[in-house]
Amino acid sequence: EKHLPGAGRMALLKDCGNMVAADDRLFVAVGGDCLVLAARTGEELARHPVATYAANGGKWGYVAAWQDLLVGSATRDQASFVPDNQEDYDAVWKHFKPVVTSLSLFGLNRADGTPRWRYEPAGGVILNPTLGIVDGLLCFVESTNPATREHETGKIPLADLFAGGPRLTALHAATGAVAWSVPIDLAAFQH
Repeated sequence: EKHLPGAGRMALLKDCGNMVAADDRLFVAVGGDCLVLAARTGEELARHPVATYAANGGKWGYVAAWQDLLVGSATRDQASFVPDNQEDYDAVWKHFKPVVTSLSLFGLNRADGTPRWRYEPAGGVILNPTLGIVDGLLCFVESTNPATREHETGKIPLADLFAGGPRLTALHAATGAVAWSVPIDLAAFQH
């Protein structure tokens, strides 16, 4: 058992998970760091600051393990939903509320934290609830609305994210190179 203040995530349907187990380790995104814990003891073995991998700093959002990589994303400092915040609580239960977004994605060597690649969308942000790795591809929906990159908190309503037409994008997880990116019609998707 290990108490990690700030490790809890609320409303994952509008955000993304922040823990992954691999190699007898538990990787936990907490604030601006991803902690590497020994799976059996909880001992902290390493700490990976998001600022090492993302030019825009912020907080660590998405975390996934694939082959020898740890894949992560960088969010704005205020992007996570906070349980005691009434507006954030309402976002879970009411319609037309925002989702959490990331400014960039990155891959690092899981064994030693060496940076491998970084991806920043050309025009907008990445929708955290859409992130996933399938058959070696890191897939997600990204906004093409430039105003979303400047959003103060990174918690953005779908109408704003989809203005100008979103894209469904896939990166090669091993290199971060774009495998494909296609426009996707999500105009009818509101909640």
